[in-house]
Amino acid sequence: MAETMTGGCQCGRVRYEVEIASDDAYLCHCRMCQKATGGIAAAFVQVESPINWLGEPDWYDSSPVAHRPFCSTCGTPLGFAWKTTSKG
Repeated sequence: MAETMTGGCQCGRVRYEVEIASDDAYLCHCRMCQKATGGIAAAFVQVESPINWLGEPDWYDSSPVAHRPFCSTCGTPLGFAWKTTSKG
């Protein structure tokens, strides 16, 4: 059963709501996740539904294939997203 989760940055400027079907979480230890969090890993939960941003995040292009939402006011990292490419 899907559950609506909410979250956001430390200062409250960026908030979000998202439905998740599973609470399976994982840790990523790649170098980009280490840099993004300042730690040894980043914790993630995979979401298939769109995220409803209640305050628009800023985005950092962390690699050629991914970008990451964050709050430019307080610096909170808010996730990870694959870049979409259109081939035509």
